[in-house]
Amino acid sequence: GVLQWNQTSGLTFSSTTQPQTSVSALVPGQYAVSALLTEGDCIARDTIFVTFNFPPLVDISDSGVTCHD
Repeated sequence: GVLQWNQTSGLTFSSTTQPQTSVSALVPGQYAVSALLTEGDCIARDTIFVTFNFPPLVDISDSGVTCHD
């Protein structure tokens, strides 16, 4: 059969035609991901929901403030 992962806006797949693939998101949230499998005249479709929760990022940088005694 032939498998096709349908890319949702905001997601990137390492492969859209392999059963096992890596997927990443730029923005945290829940995404619907659809897979379409065709085998001759038969067609199967399924949708799963994937949630990406990113850890909070903290930017600690030099603010340029200097204290003198």
